[in-house]
Amino acid sequence: MCATKTLPTRVRWGRLYAVVLGTCAATTALALAAPPAPWRVAATVFVFIAAGIGMMQCLATQRVALDLSDWCDCATSTVTIRLAHAYAPALAEQETA
Repeated sequence: MCATKTLPTRVRWGRLYAVVLGTCAATTALALAAPPAPWRVAATVFVFIAAGIGMMQCLATQRVALDLSDWCDCATSTVTIRLAHAYAPALAEQETA
């Protein structure tokens, strides 16, 4: 394969950085505030679940850019796309009738 790479779409890391830094800030604030143990545990669990959801959303919206960042310039000449048409059984019966 060729050795040159271009980025057709730019990967935007700002949102992911914001989620990670927000998680760190919230965890630090919880440690400094020192609420009672049950509230601290519940708040920590909430922060990390929210961070996980934020990271998943960030990576899901950047899926194409992350995939294309690994491709080289000549990869498009070696990729074959096949379209498979799938019909629901009810539609297939209507088309044959």
